[in-house]
Amino acid sequence: KNYTYSPILVNGTWAENRLKATLKVDDPNVRSQVAASYDTRGGNNAYTLHADVAQLNLYNLHLTDKHETSRFAFKVNGNLTGNNLDALRGQIALDSLQLEDPAHTWTMKHFALGSFPNGAQQVYTIDSDFMQMRASGYFTPENLPGSVYNLLMDYEPTLLSVLMPESAKAARKADKAARAGNANVLTFNATVSDLSLLNELFYIPVKAVNPMRISGAPNEERGTLSLNMNVPQLRYDELQFRNVTLN
Repeated sequence: KNYTYSPILVNGTWAENRLKATLKVDDPNVRSQVAASYDTRGGNNAYTLHADVAQLNLYNLHLTDKHETSRFAFKVNGNLTGNNLDALRGQIALDSLQLEDPAHTWTMKHFALGSFPNGAQQVYTIDSDFMQMRASGYFTPENLPGSVYNLLMDYEPTLLSVLMPESAKAARKADKAARAGNANVLTFNATVSDLSLLNELFYIPVKAVNPMRISGAPNEERGTLSLNMNVPQLRYDELQFRNVTLN
């Protein structure tokens, strides 16, 4: 957004159905090195990504109007195989995230998103400092938000229409897929132990004093959505909530 990056060095090669590329940026507001590859040999596409961002100032790059004095640093490593989104297998990880400003420094050691399909069944995992999650079942990630929106409409149609009007298009697409025999059916379990990410990045004053446990089972075939939540103790600004359960 109206910003000139310099200097930037890009290299790439394509040989024997394999692309290898590197990117180096040594700008005052972003210093990074990126290496990526795309391999089509063997009939199963393979992707790798390795990025080391030593300094990033989103405000000076005109990418946000927040974090005016903050500096970010992080590493990204990814290894994936598959010929389409539903068949992707592997993991992409965000490591050593650091947010530094004149007042303090906040760090997150690890956040990894994994995809491990088992035949037609999808299995996704999240492993991080603050959250562990596993979702499995028969679903299309692209249509999942629209499916959940459709299920929630049975409970709060007016509220969703007002708060999320832009989701109606995705909901219609998901409904069309379900009618064609591609209904989303899955279960998920999550444990959330730390909410400081919301505070540091989005300025939401919330803290999980004890780990929260969340589980659910959206079933588009049956038109049901079950959700269970156990929150032993939660703080929001000056408010405290204890022993909150949702079934």
